[in-house]
Amino acid sequence: MAIQILLIIILIFEAQIYKTKEVFLPFLHSDPSKYWRIRLLTVESSWSGSVVIIFTFLPVFLSEYLNRKGAQRILVYCTSLFFFFYYTIHSESKGYLLLLLISLLPMLVRYMYSNKQLRYVLFIALIPLVISLIVGFQFLDKEFFSQLNTNVSVGTRLTGDLAAIKTFVMNPLGVGLGPFMEIYTNNINCLINADFMQEFNTLEIEQYLHTPKNLSSKTYFFDHLVFGGFFFLIFFYLFFIKRLRRVSYIKKGYLLKMILIYVILSSIFYLTLHIKYEVWFFLALIDFLENNEPKTT
Repeated sequence: MAIQILLIIILIFEAQIYKTKEVFLPFLHSDPSKYWRIRLLTVESSWSGSVVIIFTFLPVFLSEYLNRKGAQRILVYCTSLFFFFYYTIHSESKGYLLLLLISLLPMLVRYMYSNKQLRYVLFIALIPLVISLIVGFQFLDKEFFSQLNTNVSVGTRLTGDLAAIKTFVMNPLGVGLGPFMEIYTNNINCLINADFMQEFNTLEIEQYLHTPKNLSSKTYFFDHLVFGGFFFLIFFYLFFIKRLRRVSYIKKGYLLKMILIYVILSSIFYLTLHIKYEVWFFLALIDFLENNEPKTT
C-alpha cells in the first residue's frame, strides 16, 4: 500500500504538469525530454497501465485475503478507487482504455455485484465508473476509431503484428535472436509495400528498415512468437493461460484473475514485458500463493 500511495502522489503532481511545458522529474527518466501524457515514471504512457492495474487491485486482494477489518480496509478501498479512476480520467493510453472498456470494467462490476459486502461500494463507485466509460470512449473515438487509418500507433502495431505472423507462418519453429533482425525486417518491408497497407500511417515503423534500434513488434506475444515459434505458443499456454484457471482456486482469487487477464491481453495487443518489474513481481506472488497457501474453491 505504501507503493500505491507513493504512486498516487506522483500521479497527482504529474497530472498538473504534463500538459505544461515543464518536464516532470526528468532526473528519474531514462529519456529526460518532454513527454505530453501521463506515464508514472515509465518509458511511455502505455507502460503505466499495468502499474495502475496491479497497484489498484493487488492491495484490495491482500486486504481481502488477509481479512483486514475496519479503517484499514476502508482506506485500502478508498485509495484504490481514487488511484484507478483518477488515472483513467487523465490517461491517454489507447491500449489501456481499450482493454478497460472491453474487459476490465465489466469484470469489476460483475465481481462487486456478486459480492454482497461490496454491493454498497458499487453504488458509490457507479458515478466514477460511468465517467470512466464516457472518458475512455470519447478519447478512443477521437484518437483511435475516427483516425484508424492515419494514426501512427495503429500503423506501427498492425504492421509489426502482421510481420510477426508472417514470420511465424514461414518459420513455425522460430528464427531465434540472430536471424530475427534480417527476417523480421524483410517481412516489415514487404508489408509496407503491400497495397492494403497504403491506407495506414507506417512512418514510424519504416525507421526499422534503416536501423535495428528498438526493432520490435511492440508486444511481448508477437516478439516471442517470432523468436520461439510453436515452442513459445506452448510456453505461453502453460505459463499464462493455464495460470488463469489455477488462480481461481486461491482464496479471493477473482481479483488476481482480473489482473492476470489484463496482463495477458496487454502483452498480446500493445505491451512488452521484458522490464515490466511489477508484472513479474505479481506473477511471483501468484507462484508463492499457489505453492505455500491453502487453496479454496
